Amino acid sequence: MADWYTPEWHPDTKVITSEKGFTTNEIAIEFLRHYIAHSNAGPHAEWKLLLMDNHGSHDTPAFLELALENKILPYPLIPHLTHCMQPLDVGIFQPYKHWHDVAIKEALASLDTEYGLRSFLRDLNWVREPTFKKSTIRSAFRKSGMWPPNSKECLSQLKTFNPPKEQEDPYSLPALPRTPQKAMEVEASIGKWEEKVEELISSPSRPEWHSFCKGTRQVLTHSQLQESELLVHQKRRQEDLERKVNKRRVVHRNDGPITGREVAARIADIKRKEDEKVAREQAKTMKKFLSIEKKAKYKEGVEARKQERARIKEVKELTKAKQAP
Repeated sequence: MADWYTPEWHPDTKVITSEKGFTTNEIAIEFLRHYIAHSNAGPHAEWKLLLMDNHGSHDTPAFLELALENKILPYPLIPHLTHCMQPLDVGIFQPYKHWHDVAIKEALASLDTEYGLRSFLRDLNWVREPTFKKSTIRSAFRKSGMWPPNSKECLSQLKTFNPPKEQEDPYSLPALPRTPQKAMEVEASIGKWEEKVEELISSPSRPEWHSFCKGTRQVLTHSQLQESELLVHQKRRQEDLERKVNKRRVVHRNDGPITGREVAARIADIKRKEDEKVAREQAKTMKKFLSIEKKAKYKEGVEARKQERARIKEVKELTKAKQAP
């Protein structure tokens, strides 16, 4: 996970991974603890209302018990209406997607063609700043009708996402027949026309017509299977390419949550160990070099003493030769 770290992370940013990439009951508990720590919640604080969707991880006994112990009232929104009632859906995700697109375009302009997870985490704080402004957050709560409480605002959002169906004009022209574009549409059309045409053709031609319809269905089924197999192979090929490009370490789910501050500390510890290893290698190299130099000096000393003894011997021999009668 340390491979994902970038200096742009906020020190208190917390990252939690799971084996399948989806939230779990344990991750929901970690989120709630993070929320308690950063919202000044607690047994002696004022009650807080926590708006949430109806995911199963928000309804476990451990989640509810921890929330109530810290005076947090979990309030699930009405099922299938989060797009109208949840402030994130109503007023946050749209600017969030906009600034995310801006970050991607700027990365591509800087020749960052492989915009993956590390690039996303690098730009995350930059995307958050213009998105989660106080004015935007307050506007999202107001438009969703969550605060101040206003059911009319929620109903207006519902009308926006589900506009009333227009009544058919009896004097309007009939719609043109739609040309089938997919194998399933062709198969449905065959079933429709098989019954109509059967009444119009003669009895000798009906077996040939039934054979034609049956063969067409078999060809369509075979083509659908081939298309499905092709999509599976393309997906596998894409996954293999992504693994080769990213080349990042596998993160086990037992690692638990980690913050930017902890990642920075881990990286500093890794760097310290690497520096110590380099220092040990340098000391070892220096010791080896000194040993070689010491041996060379010793050999030079031995050779010098040997030459000195030979010189002294030669001097003595010359002296004796001069003293001889």
